[in-house]
Amino acid sequence: MTARAHHFVPRCYLGHFTANKKVVVVNINTGETFATNPKNVAQERDFNSVDLDGVPPDALEQAYGNFEGELAPILKRVAGGDIDLTKEEFDCILNLVALLAIRNPRHRDRFSEFQDDIRQRLLEATTATKERWENHVNKARAAGYMEGVADVPYEVIRRSIADRDFKFVTTTTEHAQIEVDVLDTLLQVLGSRHWRWLRAGAGSGGFITCDHPVALFWDVRPKGLAPLGFGLKGTTVLFPISPSVALEGSFEYRGGPITLDAFCVGDFNLRLLAAAHRQIYSPNDKFLLFDGSAFFGKVDLIERIKIRALTATPRAGTRSAG
Repeated sequence: MTARAHHFVPRCYLGHFTANKKVVVVNINTGETFATNPKNVAQERDFNSVDLDGVPPDALEQAYGNFEGELAPILKRVAGGDIDLTKEEFDCILNLVALLAIRNPRHRDRFSEFQDDIRQRLLEATTATKERWENHVNKARAAGYMEGVADVPYEVIRRSIADRDFKFVTTTTEHAQIEVDVLDTLLQVLGSRHWRWLRAGAGSGGFITCDHPVALFWDVRPKGLAPLGFGLKGTTVLFPISPSVALEGSFEYRGGPITLDAFCVGDFNLRLLAAAHRQIYSPNDKFLLFDGSAFFGKVDLIERIKIRALTATPRAGTRSAG
């Protein structure tokens, strides 16, 4: 059997944000909320499939599964409060952080749009004149790339490209190759940060997680255009491991493990909310967020989402209801 439902956030990780084997889910775009088994969230069909000669399509998914098998008992210990890890065990968690940082639908969507735009622009240049287009077609035919392909009038091709009637799709194989290539570099950058354990204090409601649970942000945002990156000083990385334990990484040493009060946990959760793509996850409805002036929970969050949706400015080319 070939695995088809691939989790981009591992089930062995999401399982620590459950109660009675279910996770509470909030869709941050619609306000929809429900409780479900973790196997039903943070996954897409064939997300890690590869199309390579002599390689099963789920080979990469199986490799990730083997890694998660090594990771699961480490996460279980940390979630239970044991943070006395060996270097190898901690490196295993950093591997998870790196994978979650680069292997997710949002990054893939952005990269696909970028690739599509580049290829569209190349076609626009290639078809800028009829003579240039015909020259490319003749070369392609001479090289045997267009055998059996009928000629299409230049005017038809040019109009179709100008209207962008088609879209270039980046394959899961291309995405996977790029993610694997970037992984080692990102691991080195993450390994150069100072990491400390965070504990959620009593009455704080605990940490939440999301479908992109690696939150990177500026400590103090620089003026002007300031692209955010994992290798930049003055930035912090937050990563929740369970409702009670999380990690913080920075290039400045900030001391050993600390326990966060409700204000700090609420701020942590707000940053995870900002990092989320579509959903946030929690074992229950008791989580809190702090926006700098007030606490709010799931009910208030859903109300804010609905208000934002109602007041959102329609994008160009769309028509408002009514």
